[in-house]
Amino acid sequence: MNGVIKGIGFSLFILGLVSGCGDSKGSKTTDENVQKEVKIDKTASADNFKKVLNDYYNRHCIGIDLDSKFPTHKMTSNTITIDQKYLDLEKLGLVKLSDAKFDRNEGKVGKTNMFGDVYKVEMVDGKKIELTEKGKKNYKLKEKLYVKAEFCLANYEIIAITNYTKPKDFMGMTLSRVNYTAKPSNVVPFIDEVAKMKSFNHFKDRTTKEISKRVDLVLTEMKGWMHNKEFKRQ
Repeated sequence: MNGVIKGIGFSLFILGLVSGCGDSKGSKTTDENVQKEVKIDKTASADNFKKVLNDYYNRHCIGIDLDSKFPTHKMTSNTITIDQKYLDLEKLGLVKLSDAKFDRNEGKVGKTNMFGDVYKVEMVDGKKIELTEKGKKNYKLKEKLYVKAEFCLANYEIIAITNYTKPKDFMGMTLSRVNYTAKPSNVVPFIDEVAKMKSFNHFKDRTTKEISKRVDLVLTEMKGWMHNKEFKRQ
């Protein structure tokens, strides 16, 4: 009987050791994951700056700016006509326009304006503007005050970093001024149609010609080098 008890005790002892080893290993792995840091490239070099700017332009396209998110409504009357831009967008197959009545004070009813007048429901004639399936593929929301969205037509791709300054401190930031050349890429297949539209003919040059530009890149602790426009928004 004593032998049986001793055998059970020994088995439990071994099981405890095995379990303990497993816990220790798991804890060690977790600690290593927590302590593992993401490597951030803070070097000032043509290759790194090219990578940073390509990443920026991959997220910021050459596009048609829109002052409203879609779907939206625009008022029309005998004296007010729909903006030519929306008619051209419809010709391109990016949006669909349809007659509609809507409340021009939607979202403001019951609130007061700067003169103390209370907004009331005011139904008006207008056009409903909504995205088509083609439009959805090129539609992108934006964060600017007067630009709510856009239709992307192309991106820029960096050809070369032609020059840059040695990083230096300026008003508490480390900056490098970078000169570069870039060319349009990922151009939409219907760009020739866009260029024929009265509202958008200026996009022909923007989506075909190379550009030479200069930008200040900002060195940050958490993300490395950043385009100054993105740094200012954070």
